Amino acid sequence: MDAINRGLKELPDNKDLLDARMKIAEAITSDTDEERAKRAREDPEIRNILMDPTIQQCLKEISEDPRAVARFSRDQHIMSKLNRLIEAGILQVR
Repeated sequence: MDAINRGLKELPDNKDLLDARMKIAEAITSDTDEERAKRAREDPEIRNILMDPTIQQCLKEISEDPRAVARFSRDQHIMSKLNRLIEAGILQVR
C-alpha cells in the first residue's frame, strides 16, 4: 500500500495505481471481524479520524453512494484517513 501511495504522489490520476489501491483495500477488509473494528475504535488515532467533521461528511456521502470514494481519491489528505479506517477494519470496501 505504501508503494502504491508513493506512486500516486507522482501520478495522482494513474488508473492502474488507483485500481491497485482499491484491490488492496478490498483484500485488507475481506477478513475484517467485529473485534478488530472494536479494538480499532479504542485507538486514539482512529477516534480522532472519526471525530473529524470532514471525514464524517465523507463517510456519510460514501454510505449514501459508494461511488463517492472516487471523488475523495483525488484528495491525499482525506484518502490517507479513509485508508487508515479501511486498514483498521472500520470502513469496509466492497
